Amino acid sequence: MRLVSFQPKFQDAVLRLNALTVTRSEFIGRSVDPAWHDDLLRIPLTYLESGGAFLLGFQEKRLVAMGGC
Repeated sequence: MRLVSFQPKFQDAVLRLNALTVTRSEFIGRSVDPAWHDDLLRIPLTYLESGGAFLLGFQEKRLVAMGGC
């Protein structure tokens, strides 16, 4: 897996992976308010501009992991 820092060009891939995860999880889709994912619409503001990080994990050209702090 190759890790890279978030860049705006990856925004659509982040949202697609999140949607896939939420719709296929037997736990997340039932228990988490969709507004909980609003941070993914503001990654630079929420994570990067406050001194944090948001990393993306790619297998070849496919986004398979992501996370921020």
